[in-house]
Amino acid sequence: MKKQILLPAIIALGLTVSPLLASQNILQSVENPEMFEDQEKLKLDPNHLPDGVKTAIQNNNATKDLKILEAWQIIEENGKSHYKIKFDNGGNELVKKYDQDGREIKD
Repeated sequence: MKKQILLPAIIALGLTVSPLLASQNILQSVENPEMFEDQEKLKLDPNHLPDGVKTAIQNNNATKDLKILEAWQIIEENGKSHYKIKFDNGGNELVKKYDQDGREIKD
C-alpha cells in the first residue's frame, strides 16, 4: 500500500522539479556568454607563460614594470592559441594580447 502511494508521489515531484532545474541551466549559460564562444579559456599562472610572451612583456617599456593581474591562454576552435594578459596600470586595467612567440596582437 505504501509503495502504491509513494511511487506516484516521487514521480510527480520529479516532473514538477525537472523544468525548474532545466531553466536554471539555461539561465546560467545565457548569463555566461563564454559558453557560446568557439574558444576555450585557461587561466594561467604568469610564471607559466611562454618564454616569448615573458620576453615581450619585459622588453616593452609600457608593460615591463606593471604587475600582471591575470593571464589567460585562449585556445581557438582551429587549435591556435594566444595569450590575454591583464596588467595593473596604476589602478587602471591594461589588457594586451600576444601570440605564442610574443608578438603583440592588435585588435
